[in-house]
Amino acid sequence: MILPDWLQRKIDVDSLEEYFTPTPARDMFTGERIVREPSVPDEVRKMVQSMRDGDELWEFNTPDKYWDAMCGRKGVALVRGRKIIDATVTFMN
Repeated sequence: MILPDWLQRKIDVDSLEEYFTPTPARDMFTGERIVREPSVPDEVRKMVQSMRDGDELWEFNTPDKYWDAMCGRKGVALVRGRKIIDATVTFMN
């Protein structure tokens, strides 16, 4: 269950590839730059396919106390009429 207070920012559906493009990193041994391809999760793609006019995608993130307790979650929520109707977790600890 995702709480409305966890919604962080609206995601532009037309920019999903950009949103899911990982930040370039460096190999810890060689120092070479590592660039990964964007990877939109299948669950998010399914949410986009089920969207109706007026629906929105939002990034959500649990408060720090959840991360501190090793049960933090981050992901994408589908919001319809100010109600969260679907969500998928894209990162957790």
